[in-house]
Amino acid sequence: MIDIQLTGIFPRSNELIKTTWDYEKGKIGKKDLENRIKQDAKHIIELQVKAGFKYTTDGMLLWQDLFRPFIENVDGITSGPLTRWFDNNTFFRKPIINDKLKTKKRFIYKYIQTIPLSDKLFWKAILPGPFTFAKLSSNIYYDDLKKLLLDLSQIFKVEVEDLTNKGISFIQFNEPAITWYKLTDKELDFIKDVYKIITDDLNTKTCIHTYFGDASPVLSSLLDYPVDYIGIDFYSTTFEEIKNLSVSRGLLCGCIDARNSFLENPSNVFSFIKDIKEHMEPKDIIISPNCDLEFLPRNIAEKKVVILGNVLRMLEEKL
Repeated sequence: MIDIQLTGIFPRSNELIKTTWDYEKGKIGKKDLENRIKQDAKHIIELQVKAGFKYTTDGMLLWQDLFRPFIENVDGITSGPLTRWFDNNTFFRKPIINDKLKTKKRFIYKYIQTIPLSDKLFWKAILPGPFTFAKLSSNIYYDDLKKLLLDLSQIFKVEVEDLTNKGISFIQFNEPAITWYKLTDKELDFIKDVYKIITDDLNTKTCIHTYFGDASPVLSSLLDYPVDYIGIDFYSTTFEEIKNLSVSRGLLCGCIDARNSFLENPSNVFSFIKDIKEHMEPKDIIISPNCDLEFLPRNIAEKKVVILGNVLRMLEEKL
């Protein structure tokens, strides 16, 4: 199978940005803001459907950053200072872990907006990876990162089961910290155990997406993780370094640059995917941006979605 998917937060339209400002200034009510968000989400969903996406997202417009839903809903976490998101000119609220983590009710699904889809289309949810969440938090309660991760794994497990029960067919965990930091084999093995807890008996497709860092040192370990797909940022990872590694599962190929306004030539992306298929022989391939498209202007992000659709059609015709 060859598919195309988004990997994170989509940029807001100018209209939504203005509406948000008007709401914060008290010029309009909450209902007006909610309606504008729904309109924006509907447009993003329709853009994906038109391009040929099988698994669609709502653009994650209700997510202020990747961690915010957890800060707002998990007991034991409070909102910390604005913190730079890796080496990007964007920021997130650092989660402060100041007590044992627990939740009273399921919460992720209320941050996902859905509309009726045809029987051949499905919903995708994108979550922070538990390791990235733990690593980028300020932990002042747990005396050991492993204990924090184990408690996080229980929260994630309940959430992904709830998402699956509510009709989500594909769940992606964003784990840039796995490739950003130099991890030992023991650390990688423990993270694998965390994912075993989360995905045990889970009846949906899953993916761990790594980005912002070179995946070549850890890819062999990641291919043993209990998920259906491993995602690679091919703007941070050199294909030559990993092309001789056989992939026995699905590969999410981040080969559309989400941090550069330059528009890719579909023919070049097509050739690159052919090389991946020939050398690495993954079970399935997903073509995607290397990270969230939120770093780009809205019109450029939309053009990159169209490029993904063009690449998919070329592959369907010629492979």
